[in-house]
Amino acid sequence: MSVAQLLTELTADFSRGQIDDISAIRYPSNAAAQITNGRVQPDASVRRRPGSKRTSAAAVVVAGTGYGTTMFTTAAGAAWMVGFFDDEAWVSADEGVTWTQKATGLTTAYWDFATMRVGATRYLYAANGGATVQRWDGITWDTLSSMPSGVKYIKEFNRRLWFAGHSGVLLQATQVGNPDVISSPFGLTVQLATEPTGLYQVGPHLLAFSENETAYVDGFG
Repeated sequence: MSVAQLLTELTADFSRGQIDDISAIRYPSNAAAQITNGRVQPDASVRRRPGSKRTSAAAVVVAGTGYGTTMFTTAAGAAWMVGFFDDEAWVSADEGVTWTQKATGLTTAYWDFATMRVGATRYLYAANGGATVQRWDGITWDTLSSMPSGVKYIKEFNRRLWFAGHSGVLLQATQVGNPDVISSPFGLTVQLATEPTGLYQVGPHLLAFSENETAYVDGFG
């Protein structure tokens, strides 16, 4: 008589992601039947999705549409939650328990975020195609007057603040270390093949996405 022994098999490779439409006997070894509150990483492992540990059954700020939230740490180490709801901007220093309104009358569209240290101050920048790019340092909420109207995508890369979505296929950048200067010869303008749909910094490159292709910038542009 033979006896079969069931063994527990552990894997750290989830490169196929989540697949829930095939039978168990056909399952690939590098897939998961269900991933809850996790994200597959570039190294094929799964890590817990970041976010606030707090939950609320009721609306936290306003009973409106949320257009983006992010965590921001000031140069002094203070942690803030920053959220955009309807046409308003709100901040919280206690993980969402209490909120303070900082701006109103903003464009109702999804926001993109970037952080950059300028001198002794660390700033959060936010853009969504509206008339102005918003700026917050943990004390003062204002706008970045050097930026043109209509900026949708914004990222810091190699000490420049890069932005796009405001003028067709153009990808532009500020002076190194100074987001207040975008004019030539200190600022940069790159012409892409197609209109960008997003920016993302990874390793030594700034990726510029469009509908069917991805371009990249390296070095200081």
